[in-house]
Amino acid sequence: SDMAIDSIAGSGQMNPGGEAYVTAFLLFPEKFAEKLAADGEFELKEGSRTVATGIITNVTLETKPLANRLR
Repeated sequence: SDMAIDSIAGSGQMNPGGEAYVTAFLLFPEKFAEKLAADGEFELKEGSRTVATGIITNVTLETKPLANRLR
């Protein structure tokens, strides 16, 4: 996985067809930093299956050691 979910606003759980504001961070931001921009679209995949789509609302470039990213 290249990202981790930090929080999901609301119930903390997503259901098919649902919407939520999700805060996530990239485990390896150096791979994607130049490709991310507000209003950009993204897909979350499990293998070849798309499990979610979304729109990026904000990008904050903050670097932390990998161990700290997992806390």
